Amino acid sequence: MIALDIVLDSDKKLLNYGLGGSAGNVLSILGSLGWSSSPIGKLGCDVAAEIILNEFRRLKANLDLIVQEHSSPTPVIYQHQLDWQSGRTHKFSFACPICGVKRPWQAPNIDLPPPEVLDAIQPNVVYMDRATTLGIQIAQYYKERNVMIFFEPSEVGNDPDLFRQALAVADMVKYADDRLEDLEVYDRSKIFVEICTKGSAGLYFRAPSLASDWIELDAYSAPSVIDTSGAGDWCTSGLLYYLFKKDPSCTISRVTYNRLNEALRFGQALSALNCMSTGARSLINTLHTKTINKLAEDLQQAKLVNGSPLEGNIEAEMILREGWSKLLSRRLNPKAGNRSSRDYRICHTML
Repeated sequence: MIALDIVLDSDKKLLNYGLGGSAGNVLSILGSLGWSSSPIGKLGCDVAAEIILNEFRRLKANLDLIVQEHSSPTPVIYQHQLDWQSGRTHKFSFACPICGVKRPWQAPNIDLPPPEVLDAIQPNVVYMDRATTLGIQIAQYYKERNVMIFFEPSEVGNDPDLFRQALAVADMVKYADDRLEDLEVYDRSKIFVEICTKGSAGLYFRAPSLASDWIELDAYSAPSVIDTSGAGDWCTSGLLYYLFKKDPSCTISRVTYNRLNEALRFGQALSALNCMSTGARSLINTLHTKTINKLAEDLQQAKLVNGSPLEGNIEAEMILREGWSKLLSRRLNPKAGNRSSRDYRICHTML
C-alpha cells in the first residue's frame, strides 16, 4: 500500500505528514539509503497524490508505473499519537479526524505492464504488502527471472485464494504475530524464509532449506520508546539493504543462514533507533543516513549474549543511548523537525 500518512498529536493537531503505507515506507527508507525504486499502484489526482509523488521524485524513483485517476482518491492514513508511557504509542485510522470521511486503500485494477516495460526495470526485489492480482502477476513474472520476492502481509484480506497465491510465489514472508493469525492452514512449503515479529519480544525466523527449527532473536532495548509505528518497515528495509550490501548480486538461493541472521540484526537495530522518535520514518527525517548506518552497524556488531541482543548488553545500550542523544538534540534544535505545526488541524477535503 502506498498512501499519505498524517501524524496527529493527542489533540488531533498536525505533527507531520508524508509518504506512507508499508510499501511506501519501505521504498522511501531504501531510497534514502541509496536504492532506486519503481512503485506500482494507483493514486488520485489530488493534493495527497502530489505530496507522495514529490517525495518519490526527491528519491529519484521511477514513476512510470503509477496510474492517476480522478475517480480514485489517494488513500490517507491518520496516525494518532498516544501516551507512549501507557505501552501503546499510536493507533491508525482511515477516518478524517475532522469530518469522519474515509479514504481507504483499494486494490488497483491496473493491467499488467507489457514485458518490455517490466524488463526495463530489472529489479533485485519485488516487495508486496497486500495480496492483489496485479502484485501476484508481477511477482510471478520476476520470480521466473530469479528476482527475490518479499511478501509482508498485515492480514489475509477478503480473498483467501489470492493470499494463497501470494504465499506460493513469495521467497520471504514476514508478518507480525499480533496482526496476522495462525498460518498453519496455508501451504508455506515453498517459502525460503519465514519471519514472525513479536514487537518488544523480538522475532522468530526459519529457513526450511537451511535449518528446520525456528530461531529467536531478542529485540534491542531502546532507552526511550516514543513511537513504534514503522518498526516493522525499518526491520524489512534493513534486512534487504544488508543482504544486497554484502552481496550486490544476491538472490534467494545465495542467502546463507549466517548472512540472514546478520541482516535481521541490522534490521532490528534500525527498528530500535526509529522507535525513539515520532513517525514511521522519523529517523530518516532527523539524522543523516551516514549517522544512521553507523549507529545500526555498531549495534549489530555489539558483543552479544548467547547470540541475541538481550537487555543488559552494556555495549548495545551505550550505542542506543548515543542514538537517543542525537535524536533528542535534533528535536531540541528549532531548525530540526519535519513539517511540524502545533496549532494546525487538517481535514481530508484539503488533500
